[in-house]
Amino acid sequence: MVSQPVSTLEVTRLNKVFYTAAGQPVEALKECSISLKAGQVYSLLGPVRAGKTTLLQLLAGMQIPTSGAIFPASLTLSVLIDEFSKFYRLDELLPAEQLLQQTADENGQVNEEQLAEVVEGLGLTGRSIMPLRHLNSLERLLLNLALDYLKGANLFLLDEPLYEASSDSIQAMKKAFTWMTQRGKTVVLATRQPKQALAVGHEVIFLFEGRLVARQKVNEVLARLEEAATYTIRVKGRLDTRRWSDWFDGLDIISESSETILSGQVPDQAALQGVLTKVHDLGLSLLSLEKAEPDIERLLLSLNR
Repeated sequence: MVSQPVSTLEVTRLNKVFYTAAGQPVEALKECSISLKAGQVYSLLGPVRAGKTTLLQLLAGMQIPTSGAIFPASLTLSVLIDEFSKFYRLDELLPAEQLLQQTADENGQVNEEQLAEVVEGLGLTGRSIMPLRHLNSLERLLLNLALDYLKGANLFLLDEPLYEASSDSIQAMKKAFTWMTQRGKTVVLATRQPKQALAVGHEVIFLFEGRLVARQKVNEVLARLEEAATYTIRVKGRLDTRRWSDWFDGLDIISESSETILSGQVPDQAALQGVLTKVHDLGLSLLSLEKAEPDIERLLLSLNR
């Protein structure tokens, strides 16, 4: 069931040029070099036509690079460019557990206990008894992952598997990916959604117009997002701007009628709690608290300079 994980996948100066019907060249990927390690989740982030799908297709061997190299050139892959591709020719009344058992039997060396571990680890407990037609998009994705895991896949490539996924679905994906990476698997997820990229990945790789323009660890990005966030605190009551500005650590203070607005950057949650404590100590009533985070893609670019 389990093949030996590949420690590192090296992509060196990868280029891909397509040609239009008129013969005009279109550079889909330009001088892309990355290392992908086993046991990690990589989020490929970028807008439409950034090169995300092209990179996945090159990694999967679905396209031939114009130049550059991928080493090792041959891996056991799970390719989910199309999330429903494995089910097109199957009876929709077929129970998922039957499909899982058939896959386990075909690939051998999988006993009943191991199969149950895969079902539980990928979040299919209680749902694997259902026919395929009754599985939602998330459950079909998890079933796809389970089938390819049973086939011994080391590298899992996913292209926008759940666009506009709910927070619950993102957490289910994260849980499944964590279980897989703990067993030495590598996941590469392409998405246009920054919050999804940060929620499930260990690293974010930002592509723009075919170029790899930024790469950062997720925990570093989250820390910088917190630092760069701005808060707007609206309280009932008036404060004198000149008198209280320094006491509130330099936050901008604007008094409007019977209300006051405090706004600006707060370095961390402890500092924010300190500001709220001062509001309480002054006998002011908190009306609202809003947090605005900077654009994640702009932040990635600034971190890479």
